[in-house]
Amino acid sequence: MNYLKLLFTAFDRDLLTGCAACLRARGYEVTEAFDCPSAVELASSERFDAAIVDISRRDRDVSGLQRLLLDSDVPVIALTEKEDSVKRLTSAPVACSYLCHPFTPDELAFRLEATLDKAGRETRIGGDGSGILIRGFTLNNKVRVTGEEIDLLTGKADNNGRDPYVYVLSLERKLRSIGSSLRITYEKNEGYRLVDDNE
Repeated sequence: MNYLKLLFTAFDRDLLTGCAACLRARGYEVTEAFDCPSAVELASSERFDAAIVDISRRDRDVSGLQRLLLDSDVPVIALTEKEDSVKRLTSAPVACSYLCHPFTPDELAFRLEATLDKAGRETRIGGDGSGILIRGFTLNNKVRVTGEEIDLLTGKADNNGRDPYVYVLSLERKLRSIGSSLRITYEKNEGYRLVDDNE
């Protein structure tokens, strides 16, 4: 059993109750919030191990909720729509992982488990081991990264996944913001890899 506390908020009440029931069957303690103000109130008064937040609607309350959770170091899985633009995903508060509608409860549970698995890890990347350091979802303790971005950095990205360029563009921006000389390239039949411009 997991016994981890989750905050789950979604605009679709049927989706929320159905997925929450499935997660409870897997051993999670799920608190449901049917609107963002309720979720903000819960996140302000309780400690959660992770949160699932539907960002498919352009709602300022959603961004505020994400910021509150991220400031509290709570891993966030953001539920998105396929048509969400690169600009919107890269400018919104950073979630630890994204899952696109439609999805099954099993897909959500898998993404949650993968996200929580990465949350406690420390990974050092670079030719001599001093390039960049990821602690959970924080890059060099300055920039938040997502689970998909961690997979890109560690060479575990799924090249057939949803819109990998979204994560490439976002991650390159974050690498530049901390002054890293690392950049991401794509090699046919090899996938994404890091290149150090100083080498």
